[in-house]
Amino acid sequence: MELAIVKALALEALRDTDGALEALRQALTLGEPEGYVRIFVDEGAVMGRLLHEAASRGMTPEYVGKLLAAFPEEKPMPSVSARAQSRENELVEPLSEREL
Repeated sequence: MELAIVKALALEALRDTDGALEALRQALTLGEPEGYVRIFVDEGAVMGRLLHEAASRGMTPEYVGKLLAAFPEEKPMPSVSARAQSRENELVEPLSEREL
């Protein structure tokens, strides 16, 4: 099963989505009877995108739905300028009475 997952990710990296989905189908076929979840989720965003594509093609809908539900929600990262502003605010001290 791990080999099929790695193969799916490698094929997706090569932009062979159809091949990646076929390898993913093999992994899903092996993983579904045992209810494996973590092995898919640990592969991150690329696996999430492949699973979304698999779901859109009707591939093992119940199991794929369960896997997608296990993925953490992506939270937007603050922009660089927002992080810099936040950091700047941490470093700025108000002037003391003597400094005024």
